[in-house]
This record gives sequence, C-alpha cells and structure tokens, in this order.
Amino acid sequence: MDYYFDKFSNFLSADNTQAIKQKNKVTFSEWKYTKLGIAKQGITLFTSDNDLNNYTIIPDIFEREYLYTYIINLYKKMTLKKLENEFDKLQNIKKSRKKFIDFVKNIWIQDFTDEEIGSILNLEISKSLELDRLYYEVKNKYEIFYKEYNIEKSIKLTTILITIVIILLIFVIFK
Repeated sequence: MDYYFDKFSNFLSADNTQAIKQKNKVTFSEWKYTKLGIAKQGITLFTSDNDLNNYTIIPDIFEREYLYTYIINLYKKMTLKKLENEFDKLQNIKKSRKKFIDFVKNIWIQDFTDEEIGSILNLEISKSLELDRLYYEVKNKYEIFYKEYNIEKSIKLTTILITIVIILLIFVIFK
C-alpha cells in the first residue's frame, strides 16, 4: 500500500520504477487509515473504507479546507514568481515594489487557519513548494532595489539642496 501511495502522491506513471522519496508523505494520526501526500505537482488524499469517516467526512473536509490550503500556497508561489520576473526585467520597479509590499501585508503574513492540522498541512505544503526560499530571493531583490531607490532619492534631494544653496549664494552676493 505504501508503495502505491508514494507513487500516486508523487504523480508517477504506472510503469515508472524509479526510487520514490518518502519525504513528501504526511500522515495525520487523527484519522485511521488515511494518508495525505504533498508534492510540488499537487496534493493527494488516500483513504480506506475500513473507517466510515474515511469515505464520508474526510473527503468533504479535504475538498472544503485542505485543497484550498494548497491552492492558496500555489497562489503565493505564482505571485512570488511573477514578482521575481518583474524585478528581473527592471520594468516599472515602483509598481512591482508596491505589489510586493501589498502581497506581504495581505497574504504572506496571514494565518489561514487556527486548526492544528491545517497549520501543519500549510507548513508542509510551503516546504514542498519551497515558498520560503522563493520569498527570501524576492525579498533580497526588493531590498536591493529599495536601497538603490533611497540612494537615488537622497542624491536628487542633495542635488536640489546644493542648487538652491548656490542660487541663494549668488543672489546674496549680487545684492
């Protein structure tokens, strides 16, 4: 059973005989005969008909809660990838910076569930999708652009102040 679960949860073809890593397998002890598999390609639920809840309640919970947790994490990944591409293209950096700040405030730091299982699942999905690594890459690019922007802004301000001082000095000297 474990072999088929690992094969199914990693989205491998039927004739695939490669070694399967079991690091993506998450098993919740709250339900007997139930396994939840998480991979970059998707999330899978394996249940057995030995327990009534496994084919009545758990699929409903999976569809209402756990699947949406995966979808939210996919949205996070896609948004981070999009922001990373925008920062790489160097087009409209101000708009990209604003999008990044909004993303962090509205989505990245939000907790989507208070349940223990949902929190564990959210953590495992984010590990599988490598969201933390991607977030820190985008954050580092943002910080570089933010520092460059502040330097440019301070140079402009300094230039304007020097120009005003020179004009005032010239005005005072000729008066």
